[in-house]
Amino acid sequence: MNRLSSAVTAMKSHYEVVVIGSGYGGAIAASRMARAGRSVCVLERGREFMAGEYPRTPFQGAEQIQYNTPAAQIGSPLALLEVHVNDDVNAVVGCGLGGTSLINANVALKLDPRLWDDARWPAALRADEAGRDTGYQRAWEMLQPSPVPGRFRELPKRSRSENPPRRWAWRSASVRRPSPSLSRIARTRPASRRKPAPDAATATRAATTTQRIRRT
Repeated sequence: MNRLSSAVTAMKSHYEVVVIGSGYGGAIAASRMARAGRSVCVLERGREFMAGEYPRTPFQGAEQIQYNTPAAQIGSPLALLEVHVNDDVNAVVGCGLGGTSLINANVALKLDPRLWDDARWPAALRADEAGRDTGYQRAWEMLQPSPVPGRFRELPKRSRSENPPRRWAWRSASVRRPSPSLSRIARTRPASRRKPAPDAATATRAATTTQRIRRT
């Protein structure tokens, strides 16, 4: 399997479209622009993880975690998992080609329909059930997810994502559902918290942060 990323030295001097981030939003925008015939450059931090390169043991997993706190950043800036620790909200995001999609364990499930009953969602979105179904279908056709083979053991993350009512017994009086407005957080950091320039080894690994989108 060939890598999608290119070294920083392979960047051209001009692109029609530059996309910052290769996660759920950036990847779709870049793909559509490339299929429309535009020259596209996708910039991403971190590295490209190929099959077999993900952490497989607790020790390897611990090495792939970085913490972004008000006091300082702890861990490698190239670590796969970044934990944002703040006074009001915490978040876990992915670092690498694919953004936070790297850490969803390949789980592709529809939201529990009851989540759309939350009045904090825009009224037009809550009322457009047909539009949501169309969006799900387009995503399914693009991503082409496959069911887990029956001979495989049950995946804990999949079962937790698919069957929350059984464990949480949804009750409006006792369960506080997540606010849509907190689904994304800014990653901008003040200059005083920026890390020093990386050494040669880190710079070599970070060269994969310039990504190339193939026209398919």
